Amino acid sequence: MPLARASDLSRPSLAEIIHELSEGLIGEVVDIVSNAAINAIRTGEEHISEATITTLGYTPLSKRRNAPLRREMM
Repeated sequence: MPLARASDLSRPSLAEIIHELSEGLIGEVVDIVSNAAINAIRTGEEHISEATITTLGYTPLSKRRNAPLRREMM
């Protein structure tokens, strides 16, 4: 189901945030955009903005995967 307002995800500022958080991984892009859409609906914003994505507090995969193991190696 589409949001009530266009999000313009290809706008450079928004695309850059999504790309940075997703680290270029399509599955991560889907997760970010899906969660942002849910958040936009819940808040009544009805479109995805930079603020919508920022409020997700999304952690990139490289910082989630094996985080305890990575800390031990440092």
